[in-house]
Amino acid sequence: MGTDPNGGIMNNNLIYNYRDLFKLSAQLLCKTGVSRKNAVIAAKVLIQADLEGVSSHGVTRLPIYLERLQKGYIKKKPEMKFSSYFPAVSMLDADNGLGHIAAYKAMKKAIVDAKNLGVAAIGVKNSNHFGTASYYANMALRQNLVGIVISNGPPAIPPWGGGNPILVLIPLPFLFREGMDMVPYPLTWLLAWLPEAK
Repeated sequence: MGTDPNGGIMNNNLIYNYRDLFKLSAQLLCKTGVSRKNAVIAAKVLIQADLEGVSSHGVTRLPIYLERLQKGYIKKKPEMKFSSYFPAVSMLDADNGLGHIAAYKAMKKAIVDAKNLGVAAIGVKNSNHFGTASYYANMALRQNLVGIVISNGPPAIPPWGGGNPILVLIPLPFLFREGMDMVPYPLTWLLAWLPEAK
């Protein structure tokens, strides 16, 4: 135990300035061969998770991503491509790149399409772990849109009364406002009592 510069009590946890941690995270991603632009996006997603108290999906995951990039399990410079099935429905092939970049690009396109068409749905395939889903839903909210982000994953929990895991343990964040001047209302549904990696 000790005291921080402001006189508060500290335990053995290390305390970092989030701006410094953001710079370091982006630099480490760049060193693996990820472009500066994509490294900045991924680092923002990780830092925002920590700032929101979701440390299980923050910079604690960075070593995992770095190792997977270095070993070639995740492509450093993927060629992500959109395919449109209908004007408001598209699919992004993430080419096995960082999930953060795929989800960011998908939401950016969904925002543009929703503003032009009233609604949009973008699927993503051939991707990887993308951090906290709420980050991308917040992107839509900042544009005064309803943001819904859903992901797949491995079977983790059985259905009610069942014995074999067949349901995915993924939170479903919905972010919306009741009115333009209202504070955003986040709603996250979980299929289990505790999320994974907590």
